[in-house]
Amino acid sequence: MHRLRFFKFYNSISGENRCKVHHVRSMESLFNEQRYFHWDGYPLKTLPSKISPEHLVSLEMPNSNIEQLWNDVQNLVVLKRLNLSYFKQLSRIPDLSLALNLEELNLAGCTSLFEIHSSIQHLNKLEELPSSIGNLSRLVTLDLRKCLRLKKVSSSLCNLKSLESLYLSGCLKLEKLPEEIGNLGSLKNMVANEIAISQVPSSISCLNRVELLSFAGCKGRPPQMGLKLPILFQSQILENLSLINCNIIELPESLGQLPSLKYLNLEENNFEKIPSNIKQVSKLSLLILDNWKRFLSLPELPCGSSVYARHCTSLETLSNLSTLFKPLCQKFDFCNCFKLNRNEVREIVEEALKKIQEDDHHPPRGSIWYPGSEIPEWFSFQSMGSSVTLELPPGWFYNNFVGFALCAIFPEFRGDTRNLLVDSEFKLKTKDGDWHVATYLLFVWNEDFGVNSSLESDHVLLGYDFSMDLDGLGGSDKACIQFYIGNYLDKRTEGFDVKKCGAHLIYAQDPSKRLRSKVEDDQVL
Repeated sequence: MHRLRFFKFYNSISGENRCKVHHVRSMESLFNEQRYFHWDGYPLKTLPSKISPEHLVSLEMPNSNIEQLWNDVQNLVVLKRLNLSYFKQLSRIPDLSLALNLEELNLAGCTSLFEIHSSIQHLNKLEELPSSIGNLSRLVTLDLRKCLRLKKVSSSLCNLKSLESLYLSGCLKLEKLPEEIGNLGSLKNMVANEIAISQVPSSISCLNRVELLSFAGCKGRPPQMGLKLPILFQSQILENLSLINCNIIELPESLGQLPSLKYLNLEENNFEKIPSNIKQVSKLSLLILDNWKRFLSLPELPCGSSVYARHCTSLETLSNLSTLFKPLCQKFDFCNCFKLNRNEVREIVEEALKKIQEDDHHPPRGSIWYPGSEIPEWFSFQSMGSSVTLELPPGWFYNNFVGFALCAIFPEFRGDTRNLLVDSEFKLKTKDGDWHVATYLLFVWNEDFGVNSSLESDHVLLGYDFSMDLDGLGGSDKACIQFYIGNYLDKRTEGFDVKKCGAHLIYAQDPSKRLRSKVEDDQVL
C-alpha cells in the first residue's frame, strides 16, 4: 500500500480492548505518503530504519515499547504533532531541528529518558533540553511531565515565541527554571507541580498573557526554607494561581494587583496573614486556605468570594462574611476550626438572613460549615435525626416568600469525607394527597482539594435554598425534608448520619407579621 496516508491502530478509551498486533514487518513503504500515523502500544523497540517522513503531519505512538526513534536527522518539515507519551523504554530523543512546524510535543511519562540529542552519548541523567529546541518557533504545547531524570531546562526554551502551554510537573530533579522564562510572550498555562526549584524567576511577572500558574508541592531546597516568590505579580489576565504546599511564609503585597484572578489556592502553607489588599481582587470567586496552622484572622475579602479554610486550627476571627453574599452559590467551609469565635459566626449568619429578607428579587445563596452542635434558635422547625416535618401555616406560599433556610448537625466522623455530598430531599403534600419531590444539593466535599476533612467533633451545616420550583404547590399544608450523606452513586454513607436538622421559611419581610396579615385577610373574606 504505497500510497497509504492514514494509519491508526488504537485502544478503547476504557482500556478494555487493547491492540493485539504484536508483530510487524515490511513497514518502510507505509511512510512514503503517510500524513497521519497513530499506533497505541507499538510493539517493536525501533521504527523501520529506512523511512521517508517528509509528508508526515502527525506521529502519535503513546504507550509504545520503542527505545530509539531514529539515528539520523529526519526531514520532518511538515510535522505538527509528536506524541511520545509513556514511552517507558525511550532513552533519548533525536535532533528535531528540522521540525520547524512542530506545534505539540508530548513527552509525559518518559521515565527512562536520559539523553535528548544524538551528539550527547551515554549520559547517566538528562542534563538539559537541546539548544535546537529553540528553533521550534511554532511549538504551542510542550509536555515534559514525569520526566524523572530531567535536571535542567535550557534557556533556549525561552525562544519559543508560540508556546502557550508548558507542563513540567513531576520532574523531581529539575532544580531551576530559566531566568528568561518571562520571554515566553504567548504562554497561557504553566503547570510545574512538585519540581525541585527553590525560587520562582522574577521575570515570570512579565508573562502578560498567562492565565494559569501552578507550583503546587514546590517546597524549596531544603524543604523547610519554602518556595520564594517574586515581589511583583503584574499579569492582568491571570485567573488561576495554585501555591499548594509550598511552605511559603509570606505572600507579596502585589497579590492584590491581579484584577482577573478567580481561583487562589494557598492550601498547606505557613502564612500568618493574607495581604489586606486581597479585597481589591474583585473577581476572586474561590479562596482555599486549608491547613494553615498559624493563621489567626481572615481579612476582608472581595464580594462574592467562597472560602475554604479547613483545619485552620488557630483561626479565631473572620471579616464580616455577610458582606460577601451575592446572588451566587457560595460556600464557606471552616471544618475543624475549633478556635473560631462562635458569636461572630452567628452574627454573620443572622446578617446574611437579614440581607435575604431585604432583597427578595436577588437573594444570595450559599452555605456555611463550622464546628458546633446546635441549630440556631430562630429555626421554626427542628427535629432529632435526619428528617424534619413542617406543618405549613395557611398562606405560607405568598408573594413575599423567598425560600428555605436549612440546617443539619453532623457527628464526629474519622473517615475520609472527600467526594461526599449532602443532599436535601423536599416532599410537599399536594391538595390531592400526592407528594411532590424535589432534591437540592446542599454541599460537596470536593476531592480536587486533596484535604481529608474528617470531622473531629460535631459540625453545623447551614444553607439557603431559593432554587426549588414550587409553582402550583402553594396550597400544600405539610412538608418533609430529608438529609442524606453519600456520593453520586449512593445516598448513604455507613456510620455517618445527620444527628438533628432544622428548616425555616424565609420571607422578604418579618414572617410573623406577614402571616398574621394573611390570616386576617382570609378571615375577612
